[in-house]
Amino acid sequence: MSTAAKMNRLIVAFFISLSTLSGAVRLPAWVQEAQQHVQTSYDDRVPFVVLLYQTDAEVKRNGSLYCLHRRVMKILDERALYLALHTIHYREGDKLANVNVYNVFPDGTVEKFDPADIVESTILRDAAYSDEKQALIALEHVKVGHLLAFEYSIESKPLINCVEFAFQPFPMPVVLSRFRITVPSGWRFSHIIPHHSEWVNSKVTDLTGDWSCENLPFVDDELFFPPLHLAFPLIYVRFQSPQPSHANADTWEDFSDWVRSLWTDKMTADPSISSQTAVFMASSSPAEALFRIADFVQNSIRYELILIDMGRFAPASASKTFANRYGDCKAKTALAVAMFATLGLEAYPVLVCTKENGSVYPEMPFSYFNHVVTAVRLTPELLKDDKIAKSPGQVDHLLIFDPTAGKMPIGQIPLSLQNTLGLVIEPDTSYFLHLPAHPLSLETSSRTIDVKIMSSGDVEVEYRYSAKGGRAFSDRVFWSDIEPDDRIKTFLHALEERFYSPAIDRFQIDGLGAYDDHYLLKGSFRARSYCRKSNELLMFEPNLYAAETKKIKIEENRRIDIYWGERFAHTDTIRFNLPPNYIINELPDGQTLELEALLYQTEYQLHENTLTFIRRYAREFESLSPAYCPQVNQFLAQLYESDRAQVVLKHIDRPE
Repeated sequence: MSTAAKMNRLIVAFFISLSTLSGAVRLPAWVQEAQQHVQTSYDDRVPFVVLLYQTDAEVKRNGSLYCLHRRVMKILDERALYLALHTIHYREGDKLANVNVYNVFPDGTVEKFDPADIVESTILRDAAYSDEKQALIALEHVKVGHLLAFEYSIESKPLINCVEFAFQPFPMPVVLSRFRITVPSGWRFSHIIPHHSEWVNSKVTDLTGDWSCENLPFVDDELFFPPLHLAFPLIYVRFQSPQPSHANADTWEDFSDWVRSLWTDKMTADPSISSQTAVFMASSSPAEALFRIADFVQNSIRYELILIDMGRFAPASASKTFANRYGDCKAKTALAVAMFATLGLEAYPVLVCTKENGSVYPEMPFSYFNHVVTAVRLTPELLKDDKIAKSPGQVDHLLIFDPTAGKMPIGQIPLSLQNTLGLVIEPDTSYFLHLPAHPLSLETSSRTIDVKIMSSGDVEVEYRYSAKGGRAFSDRVFWSDIEPDDRIKTFLHALEERFYSPAIDRFQIDGLGAYDDHYLLKGSFRARSYCRKSNELLMFEPNLYAAETKKIKIEENRRIDIYWGERFAHTDTIRFNLPPNYIINELPDGQTLELEALLYQTEYQLHENTLTFIRRYAREFESLSPAYCPQVNQFLAQLYESDRAQVVLKHIDRPE
């Protein structure tokens, strides 16, 4: 059957139930055993429960890795019906086999999926080329109360002998999660469980490993939830053959030697690259030429992800990337290194992992990385430039910049890479480098707002928002992805969530260019009935964004860290011009709340007919241990009360 025919059949099958149910299908023992662990009730927030989440890995003598995956899930409400459409991910060259899928009805009737109905396709995502594949399985007749069981095997030949397993890859409750590995005689393996290892039961011999977790609870992922790799146990397993091989990666030096062999020949400038660099050097200082090269690589080379075979680790050549005018992080870094070399500067690739996707653990060599940035060796001549000398992206005489972050000024590091480890690959050595966090003074944003209050309660607002550092980078990316004609609509939509019937008079964004030192959004608008009237009183919340503050509480039996997110500081300065013949009748007290390196502060200043409300919020850490839950809940409750505090104005009759 052709792929198109299968897809048509899948679509029809998914929306129209045509198959005949079979009561004669016998469930395998692993499904029957999982069935015994269904509880009678779960939290209303839980749409499904995972009864079994298991992978058995077997390393073959030829170095291939055979993984048998088993998953059993019970659907508790309609939010989980999407599980009827199941996707298996693998790569070109992998062998997908032994697909067995069961749909178990509450009355015991079993429907078994026909593997001939699997639809296979390539996953491009944002990639120009990819060897990622997916097998799509569409189950019929799936309803609330059904149990779904999936079994399949994937055999692959890893480039680096390693495998990872997340015991709870989503925040749903998991009754039993298990990972097992077996290696041949003469082989060896090692492992690390960086977080929550105390949750994991472990049985390890010379040739086998068996790790399991039981009764992992549901976690509300909306309340200060960390990235999954920090929230739940995750195991990294590395296995080595008795014969020397780059795939063994016994040490970081071995791993680096292999990476270096893939990169060295790709970072050479051809005549066209040299010619372009000469243009940048003309009438420019070394620092100016550095900035121009960085700008060219970031903004004139289109980002296109390449995920084919060795393309996951090896870059396209600098000459190919320059000619094609596109490439991924590896290709852009290779081109940058080649262009900097033409300028007489040493530069190197730095392998990194973005914080939302994982971490790097130096204690065990492993392929943790998902991104590459560039490090430029700073010379005394370059350090004479004030912008470079004061750059927060400078560490150990290396200037770090992300060649894919076209809206991030050179010398700054994206928030997702601050406070992470990078592996620097120099021609003759390699080493870990700590990518620093920016000073908090750089990761700032502020709003300055002038509000004219009418006696009717309507307001006229002059608005000005500015940002620096990673927050400015995020804002630039956000607005640059929106068509210019649609930006005012986006701004209006944001206002409509906070104000009644807003009308924009003026809207402008400055600083979307790659190397502007600031980002600025400004405008003016009108809104109706911001203040509530009651006879001679006008009441309003001085925090214009009070509606964004929710009354929340963290469960105090929480087991995972309280994750606040990236470090930043924000200040609101809101000046209210009071209407004629109104005076302050009630004014909230200012607040100062502190918790570790977390600060919230408000103050009120009254001068003649202008009330100024100042709100400051700053955090200098990303997470706190669960032991802080009581203090955090108290902090949040006080913050909520302060943010929703009201000012009351009273009308008076002034003598003529």
